[in-house]
Amino acid sequence: MSTAPDATVAVNEQPLSEPQRLIDVFIAPSKTFTDIRRTGRWWVPFLVMILFGLPFQYLIGEKVGWENIMRVQQRFQPEFVKQRLEQLTPEQRAQADEQGLKQTKFITRYIYVLVLVGLTIYSLILQLSINFGLGAELKFWQTMAVVFYAHLVYIVRSILAAVVLLIGVDPGTYNIRTPVGTMLAYYLPIDETSKALYAFATRIDVIEFWVLALLIIGFSAVTGKKKGSIAMVVLGWWTLVTLISVGFAAM
Repeated sequence: MSTAPDATVAVNEQPLSEPQRLIDVFIAPSKTFTDIRRTGRWWVPFLVMILFGLPFQYLIGEKVGWENIMRVQQRFQPEFVKQRLEQLTPEQRAQADEQGLKQTKFITRYIYVLVLVGLTIYSLILQLSINFGLGAELKFWQTMAVVFYAHLVYIVRSILAAVVLLIGVDPGTYNIRTPVGTMLAYYLPIDETSKALYAFATRIDVIEFWVLALLIIGFSAVTGKKKGSIAMVVLGWWTLVTLISVGFAAM
């Protein structure tokens, strides 16, 4: 994950400061990603994600409550799990609820550890795919920087979700999976929609499509490869993940 300067960058290019790169992701992404060829501090956008995400996590506990979050998430459980829970004694059900509440709190509070691990693995997959598939020479730190800067736009969802919580929501129906209406699943009833369709609808998301577009722009800028070629790799992996998630939901 070295951030040593890349000798391929022209000496007359004007380096960007870190605040400039963070802002340009939203208004002039090519500038940010071109600058990544010089140096790629992937941890900076990651820290910004955490900074904007913490208020949202705090408001979830205050405005919705962890038990309500858990209850709504239980509606996504497979039918055989629901049937097994119904067969428990009141004491056993209370113990199961307590364990489920602990798991819900743990996952939500430490979500950024999972994000770090997930995006690191995703970066490795994309680096290998682009290097071997397109004959590029991406360095791992460059790949990490492109991936993390592209995902920085998720702070828009964090901000919108925090605003929604401040305005007021129904704690008994609030779904942490779809906190705002940027994804199709937000508009679908949980109990009246097939799990496969719902899983697919969560992938149809304006923010996620924004991230995909930034990944294509970013890797094209860093590698010099055509956007169409980069798009085949990025969208190919997105399609595969979508099919897997829908398949598991259907099962």
